[in-house]
Amino acid sequence: MMFSFVAKHRGIWPVTLICEARRVSRAAVFMLGRHVAQAAGHGATRR
Repeated sequence: MMFSFVAKHRGIWPVTLICEARRVSRAAVFMLGRHVAQAAGHGATRR
């Protein structure tokens, strides 16, 4: 839910501002985004 909110609104507000308002770290949003992308098959593949 948090990641979808950030993803939906990052074109409107800076990610840093959203993260401060939602009291989450930018690193958490980045890592969650990577996990979502990898689960969907859009992330980097391991070798």
